[in-house]
Amino acid sequence: MFWQKKKKADEKIGGFAFFLSLFFLLFLAIFNLTLLPSLWDSYAFSNILRFSAAFLVGGWAAHYLIRGRTSVFIHELKHSIVSNLAGNKAKGMKIAERSGHFEYQYTKATEEYNAFIALAPYFFPLFTLPALGISLIFWYHNHAALVFAAGVGYGLDSLLNIRDIGPHQTDFTVIKGGFRVGLLYVVAMNTTLFTILMAWVMQEVFGLKFLLYGLWEVCFHLVAYYKGLT
Repeated sequence: MFWQKKKKADEKIGGFAFFLSLFFLLFLAIFNLTLLPSLWDSYAFSNILRFSAAFLVGGWAAHYLIRGRTSVFIHELKHSIVSNLAGNKAKGMKIAERSGHFEYQYTKATEEYNAFIALAPYFFPLFTLPALGISLIFWYHNHAALVFAAGVGYGLDSLLNIRDIGPHQTDFTVIKGGFRVGLLYVVAMNTTLFTILMAWVMQEVFGLKFLLYGLWEVCFHLVAYYKGLT
């Protein structure tokens, strides 16, 4: 991935917003993991089994069917999507058998999103979201079907997100703190997204409400404690 800027070519990216989001994701990932066991019952177990089977199908499809230029294109497409969401102007994309790049132009206002754009291919749910969205149209009241569709999409995303991770990737080396910080961010983001998805898989909308309520309780007590100190 390349971007146009006036700064030095070797300058690292990742400002205050990036590191603030990293700390929040780390907290949210750990917090959600502690809540998930509370959603466990026989219904959740059957949903997890269904999701796991679909996950294997998606992972198999990604491993055997998405390779070469197609894999590179998907990687660069994720850069492009997040860049466009940030409000940047796309300048072009080049795809080869084993490498590629996406080039965009950013402004001072969107500069803070460069680190998110760089790491997008390693967490963006490119297949999970459409799979869930399309299945909602046809099987809105069939949670089992929704879980299976989401599992296939998540299996595809997980293998593709993980496959290219490595210290050789410039997506990681341009981040302030290097590969370790970039990897930590990817792990935190994927864990957070996974826990949210699993809460829904296990107990449908109630699972999402359960996580949200738990977070609200923690925030409420923190504010109350802070006010007590002041």
